[in-house]
Parts: sequence; C-alpha cells; structure tokens
Amino acid sequence: SIKSMDSMTEEQALAFSFTGENKLWDNILAVVDSYIEREVMYAIDKNTIGEARVHAAGRADGANGLKETLLWFREEALKKRGLTDKDLTA
Repeated sequence: SIKSMDSMTEEQALAFSFTGENKLWDNILAVVDSYIEREVMYAIDKNTIGEARVHAAGRADGANGLKETLLWFREEALKKRGLTDKDLTA
C-alpha cells in the first residue's frame, strides 16, 4: 500500500517538489493515463476473452498503481516543503 511506504529520500523530495510548469511531469502522467485507458478498453472489449482479458486488466491495474505511487510522492514532497497543489495554482 502506498500509505505504508517508507519516507522518501531527500533527493526524491527535491525531485518531486518542483514548482511551476513541469512538462515532463505532465507528459508522464498523460502517457500513463493513456496506457491505462488502452488496457481497460482492451480488457472490456467483447472480443477479448480468457487470459487475454485477465492479463490486460492486470496491466491496467499495475499502471494505475504506478500512477498512484507517483502522485503520492508528489503530494508527500510538497508536504515536506509546506505546500499543496492548491498553493501552486494560486
């Protein structure tokens, strides 16, 4: 579970607590979202059967877990700096 992760390193906190626009971050999240959507659509397609459906669902779940982990690191890094996403968009 993400909530039970050990605390992040200082290097991770620095990397994930960026302020201002970060095109790399935005694009990483967009790529992960696109991947999740593709895998979910494949998993629920009426022509996907048996193990292929299970495998696609597993890939989508794994990618979702990765996204949740990245977002957790971002949130925790901002907390270490006393910031929230709302502070960055104000």
